[in-house]
Amino acid sequence: MTIARANKSEPYRVTTIPMPARHGFTVGRRRTSVLVFISEAHLNLKASVRLVARIYALTPAESRLLDGLVEGRPLKRTATILGISVHTAHSQLNNIFRKTGTHRQTDLVRLAMSLVNSTHVRSGVEK
Repeated sequence: MTIARANKSEPYRVTTIPMPARHGFTVGRRRTSVLVFISEAHLNLKASVRLVARIYALTPAESRLLDGLVEGRPLKRTATILGISVHTAHSQLNNIFRKTGTHRQTDLVRLAMSLVNSTHVRSGVEK
């Protein structure tokens, strides 16, 4: 979501990303289950993929695969473009699923896209 600034400049983007408990940070007796990021609203798609890669410790190869999927390419086409076998692409995708706690490509892409698609909020009221 975005939050309007008082000075009328570009809004802030507030992004929450769920995290598997094993990757959370210890806070008191519990571990966090979500991260909250506040950034400039013009965060682009490539930057969101890089952010997901950093948060979930994706390898460079996994990040390239995620980038292709977020751009809307099918897994087989992404594998061809990256010069890897479909089997390798599936292995990388399964590693990404494990690291992000997602189970389907659509959920994975939605996670990455959540950093660029938002709901606008003004004065605390969702619009």
